[in-house]
Amino acid sequence: MRGKRVAVCQAWHTLAAALGVATCLSYLLAYTPLKKRTVWATFIGAFPGAIPPMIGWVAATGSLDRGAWLLFAILFFWQFPHFHAIAWMYREDYARAGILMLPVVEPDGRVTGQQIIVYTLMLLPVSLLPKSL
Repeated sequence: MRGKRVAVCQAWHTLAAALGVATCLSYLLAYTPLKKRTVWATFIGAFPGAIPPMIGWVAATGSLDRGAWLLFAILFFWQFPHFHAIAWMYREDYARAGILMLPVVEPDGRVTGQQIIVYTLMLLPVSLLPKSL
């Protein structure tokens, strides 16, 4: 019985480690270089930004089940209002650094505001879903 438990724990650790590696690689190889090339970097970066809670879920439960995906979805949708609001406040600094955040390339703020509202409206129902678990 002990050997089976050890094998199951090793599988959990392997899955958690694989998620960690995927997070690091996608952050370093996709998100980081895209920041100076496209406003889509925020969308691409939301994926590695939302994976860490999944790693914790797998480490704690041993599964990548609905709860892990709900945590991913909550953090994924949260990132857009969060980063767009920060980028709006510091758009001049981002522009000087050559980082193509939406408020830098769209200085009147109309699309930025729309995206904040849309993603917030998507976040609200998703954030209530864990109650149904």
